[in-house]
Order: sequence, then C-alpha cells, then structure tokens
Amino acid sequence: MWIKDTEELEFEELKDKLRKEKIKSFIVLPLKLHLNPIGILSLYFTKKNALKNSDLRILDIILPFISGLLSNSQLIKRLKESEQRMKLVFDNSPVLIGIIQDHKIILGNKTAEILTGYSFEEIKSKNFWEFIHPDDRETVKERGIRRERGEKVFPSTYECKIITKNGEIKTVELTGNSIIYNGRPANLFTLLDITEKKQLEKEVHELQENLRAIYENSPIGIYLLSINKDKYTYELFNPEGRKILGMDIEGKSPEELFPKEDAEKARRIVETIIRTKKTLVSNEEYHTKYGKRVLQVRRAPVFDQKGNVVKIVGIFRDITEELKAEKEAKRKLKFEVIGKLSREIAHSFNNILSVIISSSEVEQRKNPGNKVLEKIREKAVEASNIVAEIMELGKAASGNMRRLDFSKFLEEYKAFIRAIVPKTIKIKTQIQDRNLTIRGNITLLKTLINNLILNARDACDENGRIEIKLRKAKKIHESPSKEGEFMELLIKNNGKGMSEEEILEAFKPFYTTKSDESMGLGLYLAKSIVEKHHGYIEIDSTPGKGTEAKVYIPLLTADNKNTNKDLPKTRQRKATKFIMLVEDDPDVLEVEREIIHMLGYKTLEAENGKEALEIFKKRHEQIIAVLTDLSMPKIGGLALAKKIKQISPSTKVIIISGYITMDEVEIMHNEGVDGVLQKPFELENFMRKLSNILK
Repeated sequence: MWIKDTEELEFEELKDKLRKEKIKSFIVLPLKLHLNPIGILSLYFTKKNALKNSDLRILDIILPFISGLLSNSQLIKRLKESEQRMKLVFDNSPVLIGIIQDHKIILGNKTAEILTGYSFEEIKSKNFWEFIHPDDRETVKERGIRRERGEKVFPSTYECKIITKNGEIKTVELTGNSIIYNGRPANLFTLLDITEKKQLEKEVHELQENLRAIYENSPIGIYLLSINKDKYTYELFNPEGRKILGMDIEGKSPEELFPKEDAEKARRIVETIIRTKKTLVSNEEYHTKYGKRVLQVRRAPVFDQKGNVVKIVGIFRDITEELKAEKEAKRKLKFEVIGKLSREIAHSFNNILSVIISSSEVEQRKNPGNKVLEKIREKAVEASNIVAEIMELGKAASGNMRRLDFSKFLEEYKAFIRAIVPKTIKIKTQIQDRNLTIRGNITLLKTLINNLILNARDACDENGRIEIKLRKAKKIHESPSKEGEFMELLIKNNGKGMSEEEILEAFKPFYTTKSDESMGLGLYLAKSIVEKHHGYIEIDSTPGKGTEAKVYIPLLTADNKNTNKDLPKTRQRKATKFIMLVEDDPDVLEVEREIIHMLGYKTLEAENGKEALEIFKKRHEQIIAVLTDLSMPKIGGLALAKKIKQISPSTKVIIISGYITMDEVEIMHNEGVDGVLQKPFELENFMRKLSNILK
C-alpha cells in the first residue's frame, strides 16, 4: 500500500494523495470473525459515487465470506511456519525421535544416525530390536509389538541398552506411545542417550558409598552441626562418635546433652567459627558416659551461597590416654635422670664404703674389741644402706641383707608411721606373733612400709582408718619356691578402693591415680623390694570399701639361721697359684689385695682390662681366678671375662660392681661369669662368697 502504516496524515493530505492517484471515491469496511476485528477492506474508485446502495448491501453480504477466507489464509500461513519450526526442532533434537511400523523405523531424525552410527538407509533395513542389547532385547521387542498393535503399554518410559555400529554399548531412556500413522497403528518413540548421566550417577553413587563407609567405619568421631540463628542442632553422628562419648547426640543441641559449662564452651567455639569463618582445632574436656575425657576436636565451617556459615563439620578423637602417656613419659624421663644420677652416686660411694667397711673389719680382726673401729664399720654399713635405697630407686641391686627380727623392727617403727599420717586418720597396729626373723635390708623395708602407708593415707578421707597386722602365715603361692612359712604384713584402709582394672595396672611403673606431680612408683617400688626379699605382694580391694595390701616375706628356718660369724680361716699362701685383681681405684685394690692374702693366695694386679688381658695371656697357667671391677677402662669387666674364658675356660672369673641389677647378674652368669659380688662388701660375706666360688 502506498500509505505507510506508521504515517499519520491529515484528511486534507489524504485527499491530495488520492487526487494524485486519480482516485475519485473510496470505502473502508471492517473485517470481523466471531465479532472480533481481524482487519479492514479498502476499495478505491476513479469515479465519483461508484457504489450504489444495492452494491453496499451486496458488500454487507459477502463481507463475512471475505473475513473467513482471510482468516483461513492466516491460519495456513501460521501452520506452515509452525511446520517449519517443528521440522527444525525434529531435525536438530538431541533426542532420537522416530516412528516404528511393521517393526522397522520408517521415520527418524538425524540423531538416529548420530546415536546408532548407522546411516538411515541401514536403520530402515533392520528390525528395531536388532539395535537393542541382548540383555534387554526380549523386553523391548514384546513391548514394541504390543504398541504397534495399538495397545497401551506401561511403563511408557524405561531404560535399556543399545549397541552401536562400532559395538559400543550405550544406555538410553526409551519412551513409546501407540499412534495411527497413514491410517495404520504405529509406535511413536524417543531415545535419549543417558550413558554419561548413568556413568555420573554411578560415580556419584560410588562416592556416596565411599563417604558412607568412611563415615560409618571411621576410627574418629564425625558429626554435622546445623546452625539456625541461635539454635545449634547435631544433624549427623557416626558410630565411632557414639562409642567415644557413650551417647547419641543426633537431633539434639549442646544444652540437651552436656552440663552447662560444657554446653557454653561448645557454643563459644561455634560462635568463634561463625565470626572468623575459619577451621578451628582444639583440645577440650567434656563429660561423657565414661566420665571426664579430653577430646581433640577439629571443626570446619560449611557456607551457603552468600558466604554465611550454616553448618559445621566436626571430627574428634579421645586423646585422654595419649595425654596420660605423655605425662607418664615426662615422669619416666625424670626417673631416668634420677636413675642415672643414682648410678653415679652409687658407684662412687660404694668404692669409698668398700674401703671403709673392709678396712675396718680387717683392722678389727687384728684389734678385736676396738670400739672406734666398730663405730666406723657400723656407720659405714648404715651409709651403704642409704646408698642401697638410692640404688633401688634407680633399679639397682638389693643392698646388704642381714638377719632381722621384723616384729621388733615394726614395733620400733610405729612412731614414724604415726608421724607421716594425719592425726584425724586412726591407725591400729597388731603384732600377733613375735620373733619373726627374716633376711632383709632395713632401709629397703622402711621404703616398702612408707610407700604402702602413704598409699593408704592418700586413699582415706580425713576421718579414715588404717589397720596394720603382723603375723606368721603358711602361704602356698603359685610358684613352688614360695611354699613354707612366711611373715605376713597386712596394711588395710577404708578408703575409696580400686577397680579390677586399677589393680591390674597398680604395680606397673609410673601408673598413678594421684596428681600429675606423682611419679607413680609407690607400688612398683614396693613390689620390687618385696621380690628382692624373695617374697611377694598382693592387693585386695573393693571400690568404695577400701584396699588391703598383703606382703609375704619368707622366715628364716633352722637350716638358714646359721649364726656362725667366723671368718674363713687364713691359709698359707700357695707359692704357684695367683688370683689376678683388676681395679683402677688404688684404695679398693689395696683392700682386695689384703683380703686375698688373708685367704692364702698371691695376687697379680692390673689397673685396666687391657693390661690384665696381656698378663693373663702370659701367666694364665698360674692364675686360678680373676677378680675384676665391672666398670674398667680400655676393656670392661664383662668383655674381659669373655676373653679370659676363651683362653682358659677353667679359670674362675668374679665381677665386682657397686651398681648392678638382677637382670645384669643373670646376663653375666649366662656369659660364663662364675660369680658376682656387690659393693660395698663386708669382710665376712666377701670372704665366704669368694671361698665358695674358688672351691
């Protein structure tokens, strides 16, 4: 039309334009369909008054037909446009769309070739189910035939596998519906390739299963805390977490689970994470089913899309025992330092005391009744007992043993026991039998009683009670060597008692239920002292009712009550037989030389192991025994003993030490050492033991 749709013309302008086109008259008629306007019909004439009234009536009659024709034309145009769009969608759809009739695909889009790898001519030549994997073929075939017959088949959508031209197996989602095509039943179907989706689902499932396995079987506790404003709720809680705490926290808040102080502590930590948005690791003490436990907790925030903390993932483990072990290791280190120091002290003091004791006894033999020498010897022996206690703390030897009336000793020691126990705790002592003679070391026995009394004291409250009983008992222990008559010492308290687990641990070194400053050596040291007296110790206890320690030490019998203190008689020196002395301390060497001479032997002397070995190689036929200190320069005492035994197995080798454990004694005997003598030695014991070894 020569008038643009967007132009707005004044009537006069319109007349001018119509005049230029030689238009004399025109009429504009509205076109309606169902009373709705769909357009206008304009008629232009080169004559004036070209239409009569009759013409106008005819136009009124034909105008609806014109409107209908115009409407149909628009519909056809839209259908064509829709058909083009549908064809575009059909051809370019990522989903295979097709029609199956007579079991074959007679219509399909380009995706059919992409999905199967076949050309469409090849596709049309095969039955549809030939593309289906054998695992699913029968099911797909049966459902497809039924649809082609016009039946409704459910489900209309299901998964199956197809095989492509190159043998690749793909998973597809098949949807089928019965239709009429070209007047006959057919099957309209779609195939959507979901191979990647299935693989992704498989991977996600495997990941979920792995996470589930980790969550359920993790050796550490795992939980998920949900944060909803000021309300915190534990959403997830794995089995190990339940095991650690002895409770199930899932679905509960900290306030519902823990005492107020624990709940407030947990809330403060969560608020810190919300504020800082950082992972936090800390050691925290909580009340659990098993009492107070220390947990190491690692918490990590989970954010929403806006960066707000909405959840917290927590992992935790019980480190209570680890911390105890760490403290125990520190105590053990302290003890090792003490032990090392005691070794040095014992070694130095025992050399000195050996000289004092032996020299005083030698001089006493020459000057019987000399009170000064007796006093010197007595104080030196007392000092040796103190050294023995230090050695015991360092796991050393048992010290000097002598005949001791334990009933008399305990009677005299009662006052000291009373002094180390608060007056509010009652002490009752019963000595039921007298003259209970044992072979023991007074210093070590004092340590034994002190440890047992202090344990009893610490177990009692301020109004507690301790009972001490001493009597004779015939006790048969598991070991046959422990049969016979024993001195039985019972120390009982009415304190808090011990559980079976605590009793089993009680005699182990460094075990303690006391403060962190406690070394945890009381019962361990007590057991060690009792065993050095060839006895044994037992603990009976009931939680809440008290504990009883039972000590058994064998009594001296008629066979071992020999009170003969006579020294072995001195003999004439044997001109051709020598005992070689190996000692780097000249004072100790002098004492040993005099004792050997008193026994009637000559001596060869060396101040270190290397010199001793050289002498022995030259004169071993004359040497019946070698007496060597354990700690020697150049070649140590045990190494020297081995070399001497290699040269002359019949030569006696005796090792002397101021510090030696029972385990070390056993090792030396296994290496062929004939005897081990402990410093400081008393003249009587030294000469008797040496004489017995040389027999």
